[in-house]
Amino acid sequence: DVIFGLGATTSVDTLKILWPNGSVQEVIDVKANSTITLNINDANKSILPQKHDRPYFEPSNHQITFTHHENYFDDFEEEILLPYKQSTLGPYMSKGDVDGDGMDDVYVGGASGQAGALFIHKNNGFQRKAIMAFEEDKGKEDMESMFFDFDGDQDLDLFVVSGGYEFDEYSSYYADRLYLNDGKGNFSKLEIDALSKLPKSGKTVTAIDFDTDGDLDILVGNRAIPRRYPQSQPSTLYENNNGTLKDVTDTKAPGLKDFGIINKIITTDFNNDGKEDFITVGEWTGIGLFENKDNQFELVSNEFQLDNERGWWYSIQETDVNNDGLKDYIIGNVGQNLKFKASIDKPFKIYATDFDDNGSNDIVLSKKYNGEYVPVRGRECSSQQMPFIKEKFKTYNEFANATLVDVYGEKLEASYQNEATNFYSVLLLNKGESSFEIKPLPIEAQMLPVLSIVTMDVNKDGFEDCILAGNIYDTEVETPRLDALSGTVLLSNQKDGYFTLPFEKSGLQFEGNIKNMLLLQMGQTTTILASQNNGGILLADLKEL
Repeated sequence: DVIFGLGATTSVDTLKILWPNGSVQEVIDVKANSTITLNINDANKSILPQKHDRPYFEPSNHQITFTHHENYFDDFEEEILLPYKQSTLGPYMSKGDVDGDGMDDVYVGGASGQAGALFIHKNNGFQRKAIMAFEEDKGKEDMESMFFDFDGDQDLDLFVVSGGYEFDEYSSYYADRLYLNDGKGNFSKLEIDALSKLPKSGKTVTAIDFDTDGDLDILVGNRAIPRRYPQSQPSTLYENNNGTLKDVTDTKAPGLKDFGIINKIITTDFNNDGKEDFITVGEWTGIGLFENKDNQFELVSNEFQLDNERGWWYSIQETDVNNDGLKDYIIGNVGQNLKFKASIDKPFKIYATDFDDNGSNDIVLSKKYNGEYVPVRGRECSSQQMPFIKEKFKTYNEFANATLVDVYGEKLEASYQNEATNFYSVLLLNKGESSFEIKPLPIEAQMLPVLSIVTMDVNKDGFEDCILAGNIYDTEVETPRLDALSGTVLLSNQKDGYFTLPFEKSGLQFEGNIKNMLLLQMGQTTTILASQNNGGILLADLKEL
């Protein structure tokens, strides 16, 4: 018997057992004052990395000569109580064979004032190709992009989402863009009325043929209304009718319109019925499962008990962790390495309105303390945004002992309200029978905001592993920046989850304000690209075992 004394601690997040034969077993959420019987036969066998002298990853000899230059904008000037800047989310990358030579090329998005860049894959290296249409749109802030065949001519066109936070609502700078390929990697912009009508600050895009007519329709996930965080802009489903786009959100996906701030949207068949569904995740949102029912999408998260899993979700990646043929999903959240905490019992709340009637949006973050909700931000910052606070509460002690109702009174009831109940990054394990189990990722994965996820078989055991990355430098003044362990490698336990590959074995760590990753095949080598806000593109190669 082995006895562990936990003191005042009521539970252990993860208990990891390394058996003498090299098998590993994990037990999640172990309660204090409990007895656990462990059996070596229940452990996962042969999942430790193969023994080799060098780490799995090493810096690549290849380069993409691109430096992202973030344009200056002070989000906090009007909204000092923002959790973090909304204008520094990029850059994002996409890949596709634009010239038909069998090798994937790369598009890297630019900030406002900087054109996006197309890099052609040549001779095991990259060469930037000048595209005038990109230069003409350089005033726009690139978010996600995707290569897809929009017009059915057997080459890859390019869709680029326009985002940011610095322009006024419905500014033309938020209009998304579609560039047609001539088959040789030359792109020209296609003007489409549906994309220029009431432009919205967007973030994410995916293609989907929901009506099975052979052409690809487009889903765009939008983010916050500029300078009115956390209120969201409607997201959009565009139907592609022989090269023209029509907004059909109201009739085909009504639950998408007001889903909230969307950070990632993916096309997938989560119920294995052969029809393309989609999943959305975002800030202050649940996990949105949209099922394709007779070419219309119904939000069915409540049927899977996922509508109340509200977090600051940033990313989602389809996988199959145990090779059972069922689609699982890795979902990246803000994690546990920050001062804000969220749970079902103690939701982390946000309120927003013009509390002091001066014409600007005021944000209030709140936590539960001694049974009452209290402000999270201090008197200093709160009174800079809303000067009445300094007059109403003459001392820091008075403010520190005030509840939310004491400070804001009746205006709270009429304000925009939302909450988060889970900040853990998780694996959504598909149990079949229209059922998912939510399993927190290992503790190392909770040390960073998981902005980007890629999957690959790192240790060549036949099971798909995953790599997590993301940093947020531009947090509000009272919160340290989130910048730990970007490039965390998780190996499949071949059963129901992951364990962390230590850095000394992985060799992978991305420095800088990492925002996005992309997998690329460079000859026989698998290469990871990682983009930095206000920085360059980092490349790392998976070495052959």
